[in-house]
Amino acid sequence: MPSAPSPAPSGGLSSTLLATVQNIVTAISGLASALTAARVQVKGSFTLSAASSTTVAQSSVTANSAIQWTPLNAAAATLTGSSKSLYLSSKTAGTGFVVATGDGTNAVGTEVFSYVVLNG
Repeated sequence: MPSAPSPAPSGGLSSTLLATVQNIVTAISGLASALTAARVQVKGSFTLSAASSTTVAQSSVTANSAIQWTPLNAAAATLTGSSKSLYLSSKTAGTGFVVATGDGTNAVGTEVFSYVVLNG
């Protein structure tokens, strides 16, 4: 049979309640650390300009961001694996990124992509 908790000291918490509160605080601290270390994922989409490059405004971009995009329509898919395929031309922390066509020719302007920004 478990022992009864000791009576609370005058004006304080019982040792059992105090231990429980300390365990909760430790668990919350561990959760906060895990969330801080997690990768931030930002999702969005962009349509290419009828130009050789397109700037995508995204304030979550950092110097260490990994940016991935996926074509969302047939026009965008034609840029995959061709000499005109897209590459990450530049990224500016807090501002966004620029994608450009591999061969420097203009996109049609109807190519739609989704993107994910991973920060870690």
